[in-house]
Order: sequence, then C-alpha cells, then structure tokens
Amino acid sequence: MTVEASIALGAADNDFTPMAVDVVSAVGSEDPQRILTVLNSALTFLTENQKNIPRLQEYAFTAPVGNRLADAYAMMIDGATRARDGLLAGDGAALEAGLTTFFDGNKAYVAISPDLGDLADQAFFMKRQLLR
Repeated sequence: MTVEASIALGAADNDFTPMAVDVVSAVGSEDPQRILTVLNSALTFLTENQKNIPRLQEYAFTAPVGNRLADAYAMMIDGATRARDGLLAGDGAALEAGLTTFFDGNKAYVAISPDLGDLADQAFFMKRQLLR
C-alpha cells in the first residue's frame, strides 16, 4: 500500500501550483463567492490526498517524507478552514490569518515536493517491475 500511496501523492503534486494560483487569484478578485469556492475546492483536494499520508508514515523508509507531508497538509487544511470560516463570519482578520497559515503550509509542501517526487518515481518503478 505504500507504493500506491506514493504514486497517488506524487500524481497529486502536479495540482499544487494550480491550487495555490487559484487561491491567490480568488483573493485578488475580492469576490467572496469565488474565494469561498476556491477554498472549498482546495479543502476537498487536500483532505482526499491527505488520506494517503499515513501509509507513508508507517514504513520506515518513507516515514520522514510522510511526517513532513503530514505537517504541511495539516497547515494547509487548517489555514484553508480558518480562512473559509473567517470569510463566512465576515471576519477579515481570521480570513487573513487563515490564508497566511495556508500559504505557510504550501511553502512547507514545496520544500518536500522533490523528495516526494523521488519516492513516487521509485514506487512507480517498483510497481512496473511487479506487474511484469
């Protein structure tokens, strides 16, 4: 299952930059409905992919990357949730604080991305070898 989780998380990596760009663009638009839609999409994307992280954490070889991913995902999910809740409550300070946390988590993710890519490449190679 670690192989499948590595491949899934590696595949999701391609969607992180567009997700962050969408959030920046939505915030720049100052359109509350657009911001809400983008934050909800980001939360769906993150929570679905987050389910694969424990598989990396369970295996000694992938645990260091899994643990760092868990931290980055937790920050992004917490930040997006707090930003969304702040928006819905009309609390600009909470929205701003949530976005700051979201982007701090995104920066942490970007730092891990090359290591995740290496794991995904290795996992894909292993899967191909097993299916021969």
